[in-house]
Amino acid sequence: MKANNNQEDDPFVDDIPGQFQSRFGETFFGECNFCSQKFTGGKGYMINKIYEEGACVYELAYCMDCRGSLQATFSAKSTEVAKDFFPSEDVLRERRLPIMLLGTNKCGQLTSYCIKCKADRYNTPNYHDYAYCEDDKLVYGFYPYMICESCELELYNALSSETIQAYKDFMKKHFGLPPDSYSKKDKKSILFI
Repeated sequence: MKANNNQEDDPFVDDIPGQFQSRFGETFFGECNFCSQKFTGGKGYMINKIYEEGACVYELAYCMDCRGSLQATFSAKSTEVAKDFFPSEDVLRERRLPIMLLGTNKCGQLTSYCIKCKADRYNTPNYHDYAYCEDDKLVYGFYPYMICESCELELYNALSSETIQAYKDFMKKHFGLPPDSYSKKDKKSILFI
């Protein structure tokens, strides 16, 4: 496999597996769902897929500019909460680096358990998958990962009311979603994490 930088066998870059291709279009994501910026020229973007009862019910791809715009509205408290929520870099490095360097089916292995509580994907009916990509390549590092619904809700509910309102405003502006589709009580939509 050739990586983006034309080096062969880069353990931190791989072809985007089917898991992170568009389920609904059965292809790669080509542009940001928010601003329609094309994913070309090495520009990074995120993919988020939501699973309920093991079936993908929602998927979204968004550029780093849109992700950054929303994250810039986070309160200082929410930024700190999000930072402290995930395992430390040392823990993640110890847990994930051997898989990235030596593993086969790396993406499948790295998303087989919740990044926070380590719940097994196959015993967790509702969860989210996240990946960071450039062009048609998946880039390994903090991403890809899976987070179970309980941990996602725990993080969402720990965010400040200012951050929740900014999140609701962003979703309403871009999708016109009704408030109950992203309520704190029963969050069903994405988090930009």
